[in-house]
Amino acid sequence: MKEIKGSVMIMVPADKVWAKMMDFSSYPKWNPWITGMRGEMGVGSLCEMTVQQPGKGVTDLKATVARIEEGKEILLKSKLMGGLVKEEHVLSVEPIDAGRSIFFQSMRFSGPMAGLIGGTIKASQKGLGDMNAALKKLCEEGG
Repeated sequence: MKEIKGSVMIMVPADKVWAKMMDFSSYPKWNPWITGMRGEMGVGSLCEMTVQQPGKGVTDLKATVARIEEGKEILLKSKLMGGLVKEEHVLSVEPIDAGRSIFFQSMRFSGPMAGLIGGTIKASQKGLGDMNAALKKLCEEGG
């Protein structure tokens, strides 16, 4: 299993970060990595994502919402390469105090072909970091 992760401190309350993260219609305006997200956010629901992998091009993915804790965390699960690679993507927001929060993402890749997608994993790490920075900027600038 391969795992990547990243976090960023955002100088706004957690509920404001959550609201921006959940506003999927705004993703094309600010998110350099997940440039599109469509679907309902309920356990078992299917969502469609358009991902701009740095240096790799655009990929359309379908993910299932495996867990959602309103205001705190979402777990999305998807399959790549016909199910030979399984991906779990966690997006979470944790309050530090009344005016600060941490936005955290992690991705786990497993399955028989997970060891062969090193380029995709590396691009995903960069994309994850780019998204974290963009969300911080969006939230702190009041966008």
